[in-house]
Amino acid sequence: MPEPGAPGLYFTHSILTVTEEEWNSGETYTCVVGHEALPHMVTERTVDKSTEGEVNAEEEGFENLWTTASTFIVLFLLSLFYSTTVTLFKVK
Repeated sequence: MPEPGAPGLYFTHSILTVTEEEWNSGETYTCVVGHEALPHMVTERTVDKSTEGEVNAEEEGFENLWTTASTFIVLFLLSLFYSTTVTLFKVK
């Protein structure tokens, strides 16, 4: 639907109605939204009774970010060290 007062912008709204029995059963409910402006084109939010609110799926993904970043840094430093060593031997 077009955003009122903002030409060229759109919004959407959705509501999921859950009965008290369904909520108390411990089910987990997840909403997945896709948009080209999001960092990974998709975002996901999960709620359930045990957390009494929202669990951010993106925060769970950040745990893997440190592993990826540290691997990249180590490999970069190794390649830098290798290049420097090879250059020093070729110059001599």
